[in-house]
Amino acid sequence: MRASNSLLLSLVVALAAAGGAQAYAWPLKPFHRQHPVGGNFGDPRMTFLLTLGQNALEGPGSFGFHNGIDIHARPGTPVYPIASGRTRLLNGTAVAVATRGHPTFQYFHLKLAVHNGQRVRRQKTVLGYITTWAKHVHLSEIAHGRALNPLERGRIAPYVDATRPRVRDLVFRDTRGRELSPLALHGRIDIFADAFDLPEPLPGFTLRLPVSPAEVSWTLRRAGGRVVRHGTPVDFRGFSPPNSLFWRIYGRGTYPNGPVFGGQLYKKMPGRYLFPLTPHGLDTRRLRDGTYVVKVTARDVRGNRGTLTRRFDIANH
Repeated sequence: MRASNSLLLSLVVALAAAGGAQAYAWPLKPFHRQHPVGGNFGDPRMTFLLTLGQNALEGPGSFGFHNGIDIHARPGTPVYPIASGRTRLLNGTAVAVATRGHPTFQYFHLKLAVHNGQRVRRQKTVLGYITTWAKHVHLSEIAHGRALNPLERGRIAPYVDATRPRVRDLVFRDTRGRELSPLALHGRIDIFADAFDLPEPLPGFTLRLPVSPAEVSWTLRRAGGRVVRHGTPVDFRGFSPPNSLFWRIYGRGTYPNGPVFGGQLYKKMPGRYLFPLTPHGLDTRRLRDGTYVVKVTARDVRGNRGTLTRRFDIANH
């Protein structure tokens, strides 16, 4: 365990160094002014195969993490490279720009204006134009095969966020996924936090759909006593986890903004984000019967936080 923890720490340090301590400008003009972000790093990206109302939230479908941010602008807005380098076309609407010794930046949802292998200059060459159907450019920053959070300090700038994430509710379930009352819990249970953040409002930007917070942590204590459990099951501040861990980070009942059910897009439907606080379950039989207090804190990349405290009772005997 110690060896694996050491390896993980080394990876985090390497990725942080790859991100660079020097901030970079936005890929849209004006380069040194904040632009609206409507899709957060780590947001769920989900497509449900069943139609809405047919237990669609249980799957099947495709599920993954948003590995960048969505920067909104008018259709036709030109997009420029953050760093000079050479292009690699990813598909008909996406291009990557690689720079020796620096992370690779990827730009999606564009009407491309460059060709494969072209040399491009920072803030000079137009990579492409924002499309009518997307109304944003998706920006990813890739280092050592991992996606980094562009909103983290030391990356895209200027970036100011004064909005506070919110923890809306707590959900208790048994091992079969059935919702439980918090009045007399017993046996093995799961606890989920319903939490979200809102994009920083900017003039002319009205998209107020919820996004995922950057971090969710929790503590469990006996009423009037000491902390008996704690954890940070969600942390998107550094880099995105692999998609194979999706259902460890998000709980069943999660769906994104504008979800797709059975091939139908519900464009204006706001998302819901459930986070398992106890991904391996909580065995209440290991705790004394009585009243407990769980406190959940959601944070963004700038340290703004929202909290929720709930009491519940354990009654195994």
